[in-house]
Amino acid sequence: MACLSDIFIELLEILCCLWDKLHNDYKYSIAVKLNNWLDVAKEAYLATRVEHSGSIRLIKLVNMH
Repeated sequence: MACLSDIFIELLEILCCLWDKLHNDYKYSIAVKLNNWLDVAKEAYLATRVEHSGSIRLIKLVNMH
């Protein structure tokens, strides 16, 4: 089973708009960042089959919009 920390780090390395202040989507695209956080939540759940503080709630919230 994959460690949640490893999954999180791998995804953040790929999804640089979540942390890189120089990335265009960091400042201007809330939708892109929200979708990226949704991807992080889904991957964390799929890898561990454990609901991690709010990941399922985040998925449900995004799906409502």
